[in-house]
Amino acid sequence: MKVFILLFFLSFAFGLSAQENTALLCSKSRIKNYENSLYVRETGNQNDFDLGFYKLYIDVNYVSKQISGKAEITCYSKINNLNELDFDITSSLSIKKIFSNNKSLSFEHNSDVLKVFLDKKYSTGQKITLTIEYYGQSGATFHFDTKYSLPMIWTLSEPYGSKDWWPCKNLPDDKLDSIDIIVTVQKNLIVASNGLLASTDTIENKIQYHWKERYPISSYLVSLAIYPYKIKTDYYYYDGGKMPVLSYIFASDYESDKDKYNVVPVMLEVLSSYYGQYPFIKEKYGNAQFLWGGGMEHQTLTSLLGPYEYLMVHELGHQWWGDMITCKDFHHIWLNEGFASYTEALWAEYKSGEFGLHSYMDSKKYLGHGTIYVDDISQSGRIFSGALSYNKASWVLHMLRHVVGDSTFFEILQQYAQSDKKYDVATTEDFAKICKNVSGMDLDRFFNQWIYGDYHPVYLYDWNYREDMGKYIVDLEIEQFQLENIFSMPIDITIKTGSGKETFVIQNDDKLQKYIFELNNKPISLILDENDWILKEVKEGIDMVNHDNSEMLLSVSSFGSFGHNVPDGLGYGLIFPREGENRLFYGSLIFGNSSDYVVDNSEKDKVLDFKKKENSSISIYKTNISNLDINTVYTDKNHPESKDVEINQTSYSWSLAPFRDFIIVKYDIKNKGNKDIDNLYIGQFMDFDIGDYLENYIDKNEDERLIYQSADNIFIGIKLLNRNSENPVFTGLLNAVDNWDENIKFDYLSGQNNAFLTDKQGDWSSLLSSGPYTLNAGDSMSISFAIIGGTNKDQLFVSADYAQSLFDHYLTGTDNIYPDQTNTIAILYPNPVNDKIHIEINSPKIQHSKISFYNVDGKKVYL
Repeated sequence: MKVFILLFFLSFAFGLSAQENTALLCSKSRIKNYENSLYVRETGNQNDFDLGFYKLYIDVNYVSKQISGKAEITCYSKINNLNELDFDITSSLSIKKIFSNNKSLSFEHNSDVLKVFLDKKYSTGQKITLTIEYYGQSGATFHFDTKYSLPMIWTLSEPYGSKDWWPCKNLPDDKLDSIDIIVTVQKNLIVASNGLLASTDTIENKIQYHWKERYPISSYLVSLAIYPYKIKTDYYYYDGGKMPVLSYIFASDYESDKDKYNVVPVMLEVLSSYYGQYPFIKEKYGNAQFLWGGGMEHQTLTSLLGPYEYLMVHELGHQWWGDMITCKDFHHIWLNEGFASYTEALWAEYKSGEFGLHSYMDSKKYLGHGTIYVDDISQSGRIFSGALSYNKASWVLHMLRHVVGDSTFFEILQQYAQSDKKYDVATTEDFAKICKNVSGMDLDRFFNQWIYGDYHPVYLYDWNYREDMGKYIVDLEIEQFQLENIFSMPIDITIKTGSGKETFVIQNDDKLQKYIFELNNKPISLILDENDWILKEVKEGIDMVNHDNSEMLLSVSSFGSFGHNVPDGLGYGLIFPREGENRLFYGSLIFGNSSDYVVDNSEKDKVLDFKKKENSSISIYKTNISNLDINTVYTDKNHPESKDVEINQTSYSWSLAPFRDFIIVKYDIKNKGNKDIDNLYIGQFMDFDIGDYLENYIDKNEDERLIYQSADNIFIGIKLLNRNSENPVFTGLLNAVDNWDENIKFDYLSGQNNAFLTDKQGDWSSLLSSGPYTLNAGDSMSISFAIIGGTNKDQLFVSADYAQSLFDHYLTGTDNIYPDQTNTIAILYPNPVNDKIHIEINSPKIQHSKISFYNVDGKKVYL
């Protein structure tokens, strides 16, 4: 039995390895195909007429690698007095002639735009017919190749390549009503294209294929695949009939590959059950091999590298999402690629149930930067980002499914498929509107945060329980730790007990939220989003919280560490100025009384001497003292020579100017052991890295009890705030990660070893300590530091004075925490003033304030 399970898992994992590459295959084929293709902006004139029917003749000369073509075009004026038409066609093709109503038309052909001057002015709704004849060398998206030493000709026009071989509107928003595609090639070749094959005719030593596409189609979905194929014919059976399913296979691959296409009719049946009937049921569906490393969802006939299962189901999904309903422009490409990618997940679910669905989606997680909405559609690589347009976009549908519920989700898809966008184009807002109408839910924030917003939620959570009158009360605290937007999502909370498990659904939409649950049985474990319906990061036990006061951000852990790297690279570090870079690798409280007992969280050997106190969690408060207090309690229990010391750490930050350039950290240290601790030194260690970490300077001001590092006009420092502290020690450590050795830490802490060199650049770290103290058994002591930033030395020292004042007046008990502060004007722009002015006034406390305005003559201005 174990062998069977293992083999099944390995088989499924192997399948997933192919799935993981689907976005890569699909996107890379398009990216590389258009590395030299220029983005085409719609000309203003192209908004003035609608395309109707095309009859497109292409004569392919494989020997000369050239084509000649004729486009018979029907279109309709959208304005009065229309007297010209703009078409996109590459300048490498020459225009032979253009005529309408048996009259020759003049034209200009520059920069891939063909401007046709009509024979008269046309009114709104009036039909226009014209014929364009052209010839020459096609553009980069019309390929002349060989396969197995035989001629191979193929096209791949998405996003902006249709103009490389026929005159068109090169954007997806104006679909042709229908198109005939008549292609003449040498006699041994087979032409596969859109729609149904109407006829083949032999003309001397050539053969002409006539394909008819009678459904609306965007220009980039028109395609040719030409080769001496061997054709496999299957059928998709449905109520009322059958439809041909064609596979155009390289003859040399036919015997090895033909059976791999047998799954396509099954895929058609499965996807039709999810999305509604296959949208081109009156014609066909097919796959034609071509030479690029992926697939392309050409309407009714996918072009693909080979019969890879998940690539085939991806491209088939596009027949609904991309071909039947096409993104209006490539800003909204996720409506094509995200939907097709989630089609792969549904196929995995069909084959392997819930395990298949979630395993597949796990393989598609993207936890990086970027919006699904494509701002810059001039870059094909950005449009077809595998991470964003495919993988993350598929997660949006996965999350939406759980938010609205399974039955509602599939009802949304079927109503979307039958909406007025059927055989037309759509935007995110069009799809969102249908989602809201069907579900009855307000989903604006969902789409805003996931389509237009960046990143994803990072959930830190902690929980405990207590007994109360025979019940078990579970307290849960969830913090969204990401720096970016706060996400609003329902979250499944699963609590396991001895008798089973219960799942509660909570709404989480704030930086920090607390929840209470009542159980009949003792909880064993609590899991956030057990089935992984949210694209997220999760860390159990809230270990890190950010102070963020708009000028300085500092990551604070629950066990004595600061900065980026402890714990596990989770923190954002110290960012100052707020729009700048991280300036702190890591930092830590440090104390000790000998070389055998120095307690800190060392980055060098990853030894964390501090341990979070059991049954405690990091807590966040918004008080009338500061704008944000972060409190945590931890001990020295992880140190092998633990003396049973407990540290109650509280850090404070303010969002009002001029207090935004520092954060105060206060340590209340208690000796809970039964022995006195003599010769105790206590300090704050910070491995600041400002700009290039090898080019930092270090300096100190002993009168101010301040040590600081600088580079690139950024100054970051530590200030000891206790005025009665014993013998401040200012220690500079050069290459601390290399030299921060356990055996000599006490020498640094007590000032016996100091590499302080103010004129030397290097990888400095700062240590500001004080001592010696005696901490008797049962006694406590307090020590406080400020972490300060400045964009010059004067600002650093001014902020240090403000930090000292706040400490003196608040943390030592004085009432007025805003010494000598009145209302201040923090921002005034523009200066000098034009017709408008922006003024920001900071008030140190809640109070009534009177604001008056005076002109340059000193006269009061009434507003």
